[in-house]
Amino acid sequence: TGNKKSANKLVENVQRSDHLDAMLSLAVTKYCDRLMQNGAEAKRLDKKKRRDLVTLGHLYYRSDEQTRGEAMAALQKSLGWFSGRPMMLQFLRTILTMVGLVLLVLPHLGVLGAVIDRFEDWTVSYPTLSHVLGAVLVAGTWLWTWGTGLVLHGKARRTVHAIRVVPGTARPLAKFLAALPPATRSEIALPQSVEEESRFLLLKRFLGVLRGAGFASMFVLVDRVDESTFLEGKADHMHRFIEPLLEHKLLQFEGLGLKMFLPIELSRLTVHASTDELKRMRLDKANTVQELMWTGQELLGIANQRIAAASHGEAKATLKDFFSEEVSENDLREALHAMGTPRLCFGFLGALFSEHARDLPEDLEADDARWRIPQRLFDIQRAAWADRARTLRRNLN
Repeated sequence: TGNKKSANKLVENVQRSDHLDAMLSLAVTKYCDRLMQNGAEAKRLDKKKRRDLVTLGHLYYRSDEQTRGEAMAALQKSLGWFSGRPMMLQFLRTILTMVGLVLLVLPHLGVLGAVIDRFEDWTVSYPTLSHVLGAVLVAGTWLWTWGTGLVLHGKARRTVHAIRVVPGTARPLAKFLAALPPATRSEIALPQSVEEESRFLLLKRFLGVLRGAGFASMFVLVDRVDESTFLEGKADHMHRFIEPLLEHKLLQFEGLGLKMFLPIELSRLTVHASTDELKRMRLDKANTVQELMWTGQELLGIANQRIAAASHGEAKATLKDFFSEEVSENDLREALHAMGTPRLCFGFLGALFSEHARDLPEDLEADDARWRIPQRLFDIQRAAWADRARTLRRNLN
């Protein structure tokens, strides 16, 4: 089907540069939104960091609430940073154009003709020379302006195409680049293809902006990989999608904390990795946990918080309130401990509640004791889900 072809194409073409662009887009968007709401924090940044942040915003800002142009105008206002067009360069272009126009028009006013009449030995017709010089100045200035704009538009177009995970257009970026002094433009590392060095440099500059605002580091959380509709929960798709992230330079990048909560199906990324792959990942320098386990008390606390959030009125219910007196809180704690993860824990509770509710009559009173889950059903579901948890761990190990 078309969806399968799209998924295959996605995982085959995804690059580490795409992951870096996605990280920068999420982080830059979140931080720009924060500064637009907090002008005092924005003023802490020095001039260079403000310029870096505005540049990153023009490259990576993405929001469903406002366009990039609107956001950048608001951000620059919050930062108190306005680049303006390079005044000296613009002034020079204006002067050259005016001089050229004067040289083109002045001979027709007869002013130069009167001057030329005093020099009988001239062999060059000065009005003709005036026309040539004027035309050269006007055309040269126009070509200079047009050529610079064409070069910047080409660079902006290549950058927009290179940042594949963030939609954008070349014209606003080219206009922003044209407003910067040439020396400043040459310092900006614009992504021009799938190469990674420009992205790492932009990431380093963004972390510098954060440090200038008082933040020590940035954390990126990777989760729910198996829930993506594109990856379809397939292990081979998830493997090819995540593998570019497992590289030493990225995992050990100063100021960046990369935390990945990966499904069991991806355990072979590290368990069955080759020697060369392990050297590239250098997981001996990373804090890896083969299986993340929650205690029964932690899972019981999470369950009680969710029930309390969904409870109405002043009296907040707890998980124990849904079970008969025969089922103690310690029994609940031990059952949840056997599950080990929130996913299995709430899968178990969901199946238990659904099975119990299916056999209840329609006309039960609110205070009827039959609403409570009995010991027998609790033990049956507990044994089945504990066996499922053991099977998953056995397959993992």
